[in-house]
Amino acid sequence: MSENPWYALLERPELPELFVRRAAPSIALKALEEACARAEQAQPPKTADPEVVRALVLLWHDHWEPAHQLVQEKESREAAIVHAIVHRREPDFWNSKYWWRRAGAHAACEVLGRQIRPWLDQHGPQEWRFRLIQGGIWDPFAFVDLVESLPETDPSRTRLARQLQKLEFETLLEVFTGAAASHRAGSAGGPAAL
Repeated sequence: MSENPWYALLERPELPELFVRRAAPSIALKALEEACARAEQAQPPKTADPEVVRALVLLWHDHWEPAHQLVQEKESREAAIVHAIVHRREPDFWNSKYWWRRAGAHAACEVLGRQIRPWLDQHGPQEWRFRLIQGGIWDPFAFVDLVESLPETDPSRTRLARQLQKLEFETLLEVFTGAAASHRAGSAGGPAAL
């Protein structure tokens, strides 16, 4: 199986913060947009609008405003998912939940549940597994609540939430591009392969 060129776009030296207000973009916007265009040419997304996939990648690298602009007027459920994450990272938790409601029960939540549950079993606090995975399905509202409730004085749980956020982005990229992951970045990412 060939490697999905979109996965390289999630590589970065450090995991992104949960909120973009504390972060500077990890890669220049122009270089990232050019890399997205190359990835789209090499492997057009199969299940989502290319602009929605691009918004997900831009948001991963803390380009909040351009990501928001790309999904703001889109009507698809995939755009609503990315829009929800845009607002979670803003942080605007109520608005994030609004967009999750607009997305409805999406097959991506089943895939997220399958991908994230083993990680939670191995690395996460037990209460997170029961809170975030309901009937084998990822509960995005519970993750919004968890992110909102994390005290700034708990760096270990914040790091775990940032790792979950990474799994969320990787899995959504997999679902939206319609390709199984043949390669994923390491736990903290790696140098951006642009």
